[in-house]
Amino acid sequence: MSTYVKKRRSYTQGEKKKVLNELMQSGNTVKTFSKKINVPAKTLYKWHDDKKTIMAVKKENYKKKKIGNGKKNILSNEIENEILKWILDIRLDGLPVPGDLIKNRARYMVKKHELNIDCNFGDGWLQKFINRHDLVLRKKSSTIVTQEDCELIQITSFIELINDKIKNDQYDAIINIDESGIYYDQHIGYTYEEEGTKRVDIISTGREKQRVSVIFGIDYLENLKLKPLIIMKGKTKRCLFGIPSSDEYILSYQENSWCDENQFMLFLEQLPKDKKILLMCDNFRGHITNRIIEYIKNELPLVNYNLLPPNTTSILQPLDVGVNKPIKSNIKNQYIEWLIDQFENQQTLLGINKLERNKLLIKWIINGWKSINIDTIKKSFESCGYGDCGSTIPMWKRFYRLK
Repeated sequence: MSTYVKKRRSYTQGEKKKVLNELMQSGNTVKTFSKKINVPAKTLYKWHDDKKTIMAVKKENYKKKKIGNGKKNILSNEIENEILKWILDIRLDGLPVPGDLIKNRARYMVKKHELNIDCNFGDGWLQKFINRHDLVLRKKSSTIVTQEDCELIQITSFIELINDKIKNDQYDAIINIDESGIYYDQHIGYTYEEEGTKRVDIISTGREKQRVSVIFGIDYLENLKLKPLIIMKGKTKRCLFGIPSSDEYILSYQENSWCDENQFMLFLEQLPKDKKILLMCDNFRGHITNRIIEYIKNELPLVNYNLLPPNTTSILQPLDVGVNKPIKSNIKNQYIEWLIDQFENQQTLLGINKLERNKLLIKWIINGWKSINIDTIKKSFESCGYGDCGSTIPMWKRFYRLK
């Protein structure tokens, strides 16, 4: 039986294959055998999990420490960039991207493109990938902007710019556009319960991660009524089959139900070409593509397009400051009422099909949107420091503790 020194080191493919053969012949458990050969149990468990790949290694590759190691990328630059874009799109929604998810995505891309690559995309590949693309592992932090992220002078300059335009340019509409994710199963983490209850269960429909995206637009002057654009999840228009069209919303679809350049363009098409509009959006990539800029320049020549300074949406974007939250609260209340109705009717949660689920969520979204009145919209703009703030102390002043 081979004995290996128990220290931090790399093992060749031939060594791994030899150890796995001895393990199978010994009849021992992985943990017991690891002690006999002085290889950490954690390492041996990993080899055992990758047994199929290791045992398939050809003899000419025995001396290699890892399949596919070296300076040359395993995947092409185009595929790596596609993985990177996928990561950044997920992060735009605030969803976490752990290392295992990136490795699984790489394996998926190999299958998708039918690549003849013999690599298990382990921790070594992941480390090289994140180094190549300047990715870092970060802990969750506060959603409030920090003074280092957005300089005070940059914020005040932007507000002064917008207010000068509002005061002097006589716009027909002053519009803010933003996207928001709406989940089918609204998270409810607290409940009243009898004192002394040891275990508190909260039942759900099991659809916590299923969602749609909605693009909202609000006008400070209340001259333009923009329809929400609801983006369903689907690869073809077939995903919209059975959902009724309406004058109250625009219906679209995207593979991941995310907002991208095409969806944003579809929303912009409702803006009139003969109205002078001051338009504000955040720095989301889908808002600043060449195609979007050219469309506004050529098709909406009277639109003055303004992008918020980076990392300031929580204090300078009216939809984020005062509209998105009450819409979602209204949707959540409707959802809770629906759960109660189902309990009263059938003593259980109703297992509804996808079409009915979509119809329900769209109804809740539109009801939530209708609950937003002009006073809420005006207050949201003024809370950011735009227009006639009166006695309102803007969010940015409260953040910087200014009077």
